[in-house]
Amino acid sequence: MDNESYTIMPSTAAEVKSTFNKKNQNKKWIKIVSGPEKALVSFDKLAANLEPNKVLEAAKSYGGKASKLMLLAHKKMAGLGSSIQNQMGYRLTPIGFGVPVSAYTNFVNSNLELKNKIQFLVESEMGIKGKVPLSPKQRIEMIKVIQGMFYETEIPLELAQKMSEQVKELQATAELTYPKSKVKKLKIRSSANAEDIPNFDGAGLHSSFSAEIDQSSAVMGLAVNTSYDFRKKTEDIKEVANAVLVTRIINTKGIYGYRLSVNTDENLVTNPTPVTQAEIMYAKMIQIARSVETSYCRSIYSYYPGQDCNYVTYDLDKPSSLDMEFKIYSNGEVLLKQAREFSGR
Repeated sequence: MDNESYTIMPSTAAEVKSTFNKKNQNKKWIKIVSGPEKALVSFDKLAANLEPNKVLEAAKSYGGKASKLMLLAHKKMAGLGSSIQNQMGYRLTPIGFGVPVSAYTNFVNSNLELKNKIQFLVESEMGIKGKVPLSPKQRIEMIKVIQGMFYETEIPLELAQKMSEQVKELQATAELTYPKSKVKKLKIRSSANAEDIPNFDGAGLHSSFSAEIDQSSAVMGLAVNTSYDFRKKTEDIKEVANAVLVTRIINTKGIYGYRLSVNTDENLVTNPTPVTQAEIMYAKMIQIARSVETSYCRSIYSYYPGQDCNYVTYDLDKPSSLDMEFKIYSNGEVLLKQAREFSGR
């Protein structure tokens, strides 16, 4: 597709599967080095004490999901005190904290049987130390066993106490921000996936062909934040849609704009009537995305090296774009719940 025409090519399910398999063959295992941090820390606090480029370096300790939420919480991005937050008049980023990879390691080390089963699965997947890959059925059964052992393993006392302290702090911050609401449910996300790999492409509605994952090194840093619907009961503020926005029109040439994909059953959000709240929500997301991309460009030199960041949102040929996820609420507010680089074209 370009700015003058488009071409539709016939295809079959077999051709799609064949192309997918070719892209995913002979991928290298990528070692992910974890950082030394041991402290559980809120997104806001870590963002307040580091420059944006240093926040991303924290990914080695907290994982990609938590570190990117910390980055968004920075006042130079979309956090408290940021220019875009002041324009919108409400909090734009999730309230939560990061649990470092070291906590996961300590948890697994506390159960030798669990640790050994994980190691066996990893070595089998990688085909090392004389192990051969399990059959699909064997792999599924092994994963179920390991998942069950995670639930049965007792959390070390010190970690449990630190988690409890952070949850109380999270609740206090949330109730100060939204006085009518009580936090009774948390959203816990791990980063034990390709998101921690350099040049990963894939968020929300997109898939990644980046690499196979070495599960022995892509260990879990956790992002813990309020559930996205905790204001529903007390304030009657509901989620009405999820959205993914990429700061370029992908799979096209010579077309300026952003790609916005919205998943909802409410037609007024997916097909907004002019001058309605739904259309205003669209405009808000575009405004937030432009602000965040410009701020990201100014903070992360490698994103748009040697160029003027005032023009990054208009550049059709920029080397990367940002891939953002939003929650859309019934009161007209939006929450920016993730942002990461996207190198796909």
